[in-house]
Amino acid sequence: MQDLVQSISGVQGVTGAAIFSREGSCLAHALSPPYEPILLAEALRELKTAMECYAGTGMEKGRGTLLLSFEQGRLAVRQAEEYDLVALTSAAANMAVLSVAFNVAVLRLQQSRSAPAFPAPRAAEPPRRPSGTVPPGGYDERLSQSMARDMSSSGIEAQSMNWSRSQSQSQAVATAPGAVGMKVMRHVLEVALRYFGPDARHLVEGELRRRNATPQTLTSAHFADLIVALSSRLAEEHRPKFMQEVLGDVRR
Repeated sequence: MQDLVQSISGVQGVTGAAIFSREGSCLAHALSPPYEPILLAEALRELKTAMECYAGTGMEKGRGTLLLSFEQGRLAVRQAEEYDLVALTSAAANMAVLSVAFNVAVLRLQQSRSAPAFPAPRAAEPPRRPSGTVPPGGYDERLSQSMARDMSSSGIEAQSMNWSRSQSQSQAVATAPGAVGMKVMRHVLEVALRYFGPDARHLVEGELRRRNATPQTLTSAHFADLIVALSSRLAEEHRPKFMQEVLGDVRR
């Protein structure tokens, strides 16, 4: 769970993060003084009391991120089924990317809850290529070949997308409201290249097409699903680092 906190705190503008149980116990945190888990736990209790009063007026509580703005920063809270995810941010933090980090953390928490208590033994791993020829994530290029067959059989168009930084203003495609945009997706591609090697572009574009989306139309929620799908193609021990790098500084 600590790796999820590190992924959230790695978002540009986030100064601290924590995960609490619904009972108020701090399960993991990345906080620096003067902030402490006990102080955030008290703030959460006060916030929940306020939300209960709000719901008592007959208005339904939302399922999104709760955001409290202060003079020098913000407190963001994402409520999941059994957890409260908290982030302390600067006023200039990228809230769209933070929302993605929250979504990814919630997905991974849900996955960990649904995992069997006694996982089945792993099948023997296929032989790997000689040292120095495998990207650092332990990625097997046969996954790419399998994905290409899946895309072909499902009729998914394989035309390459334009990732160029030098698009003129007149050629640029407008980004839909709420979409992550080309800058974020280009950052994802750059990280993916370090883990998947030459297959990175093919894999990223394939996951976009599976969602019938482009960088200009992909929503934050679908983006979270996309990077979880990409990370699942890596060896398990490399997935947290990949997620952390993807959700890091995207100011490119």
